[in-house]
Amino acid sequence: MLSHVRPASVSGKSGIRFALVKPSPVPAQFRFPHTQSGNKRVILTNQITLGAQLEEVQDSRDQIVKSESALRALPLWAGGLGGATLLVNRALSGVAPVADASSAQSRADVICLGLSACLVLTGLSWLSVQTRPPQTVTLYGEDRFFLDPELSEEAAAELTWCWDAIKGATTCGAVLIVHKGKRQMQAGVTPAKTQLSAEAPPLGPICERCMDTGKGNYLANLALFPGRVEFESFFPINTQGILVQPIGDSGVLVVASNTVRGISPVDQAWIGELADKLEVTFETL
Repeated sequence: MLSHVRPASVSGKSGIRFALVKPSPVPAQFRFPHTQSGNKRVILTNQITLGAQLEEVQDSRDQIVKSESALRALPLWAGGLGGATLLVNRALSGVAPVADASSAQSRADVICLGLSACLVLTGLSWLSVQTRPPQTVTLYGEDRFFLDPELSEEAAAELTWCWDAIKGATTCGAVLIVHKGKRQMQAGVTPAKTQLSAEAPPLGPICERCMDTGKGNYLANLALFPGRVEFESFFPINTQGILVQPIGDSGVLVVASNTVRGISPVDQAWIGELADKLEVTFETL
């Protein structure tokens, strides 16, 4: 189903034109390869590859975190070393210790001393200001998974993979996909009182505006936005951040994060491309 040709005149909200449904506009590391047979094996292989890539990214981030203190102290050490070298050079060069404005050596030493002082002050400033990592919370609710029973096998497999990719690559703890008034998928932590069915939950002004304008909306710190109440019917009450991406003009992809500012601009970009890909998928059903 997903390998059918799509008219070249149709385009996603991000302006990307899709002449074919395949290849996917989703970034290469998150692409879902479709085949007529062996879908389960392809999905498993793709998930294993994604897991290995995520481990490499996490390892590189861990190395940066471990060396953060050394990087912050680098200007301090550079400025101190530069100032000490300047004094040693002044003492061994035979130049009079008193600064003389008429001496080129003295003028150069004053400039170098000023640069060293700036580096020392920068290093002290970096060391005194320590960034506090965002706090990760445990979302209230039950871990549940729902797919619209009317979805085809290929579409259901793709939506399942989308959830696995988002969950594995970001700090997101829940995802809701609504299209044409139907709940196509909801996965992750869900309030216990929420009844999961094909009937779409009520969408508020934020989601409606997203579909009307075709532009995504990221609420990095949900507690600061009065509009957070519109997500409480289907997401945990202690959700820290919300990303809303349009799926054409009749659907939305809503992602809930358990961390304030937990969805990076890169994550927002590829999730937006994922929403465009889902628009193509739903139109071919």
